[in-house]
Amino acid sequence: MFGTQVFYNFTLFDGVNSQVQPDCWLEVTDGLIYRIGVGPCPRPDGAIDLGRRTVIPGLIDAHVHLVSPFAPEINLAVIRSFHRQIRLNLANCIRSGVTTVRDEGCTPGIIRRMKRWVKEGKTVGPRIVCANSFIVPPEAMPEHVPTFPLPLS
Repeated sequence: MFGTQVFYNFTLFDGVNSQVQPDCWLEVTDGLIYRIGVGPCPRPDGAIDLGRRTVIPGLIDAHVHLVSPFAPEINLAVIRSFHRQIRLNLANCIRSGVTTVRDEGCTPGIIRRMKRWVKEGKTVGPRIVCANSFIVPPEAMPEHVPTFPLPLS
C-alpha cells in the first residue's frame, strides 16, 4: 500500500497494554503505521470503517517453507507451478495476519526473487527473512534445482 490510508472504529490489541482499547483509529503511510489514536479521528475521503473489529499486530511465522521444490523431475512446467504456488503461499500469509515469515530453506535464487516481488509490489506477501539454503552434501537438494527466469504472469 502506498500513499496514506486511515482506518477507524476498531478495538486495538497492541501487545503493550494489558487491556484492549476500543474506538481506535490508525493512519498507514507508505505501508507503515504512522500514528494511532483513540476516539474521534481524522476521516479523509476513503477512510475505512472497520466496524468494531479487533486489530492486532502482524503475526510472525518463524518456520515456513514457502516452496519446497521436491519433484522427481525438474523442468520448466514444474518450475512454473512452483512460482504459482509461491505467490499463493505469500498471499495466504497476509490473509491470515502473518506479516513476517522466516523461510527455512529454499533455493537462494527463488527466495531473492520472492523478496523482490514483495518489495516492488508485484505480489502481495509478508516481509521475508530467510535462512538461505539447506546444508547438504554437494549436488544434493536443493542446490541442483535450476532457477529459470519467469515472468510474473
